[in-house]
Amino acid sequence: MMASPPVPSSASLSEPPTYSPSAAVPPYSDMPGPSERTLAVAARSCRRMPLGVFVRSNGLVTVALRGQDEHARAPSYGRHGRICGDISLSCTQGVQSIYITVCATATSYLYISVSPSVTSLMFR
Repeated sequence: MMASPPVPSSASLSEPPTYSPSAAVPPYSDMPGPSERTLAVAARSCRRMPLGVFVRSNGLVTVALRGQDEHARAPSYGRHGRICGDISLSCTQGVQSIYITVCATATSYLYISVSPSVTSLMFR
């Protein structure tokens, strides 16, 4: 037969445990002090976010994708990249909703299908 764990008394549950204050945090700087020196420096990735807009239109639907290189021939996104942009319609009469399907592969193409019209755009 296994023994049950002890049940805490109601007095021990009513108050939190006591804590003593921590030591003060020492001052920090990324620049070495007068008596210090840098032993090694790790390269940091400073990937610049492109500011251009990639635009494609077929006359009925225009897609503008932000965050692209200015003269890009196709939209490009890195790993975990966020697709950010706008879709505009030349005529909104009768349109109740717009559905967007984005398909991409490592071979650098992006396929966007816009409903309810039968219009789709293929970028290469």
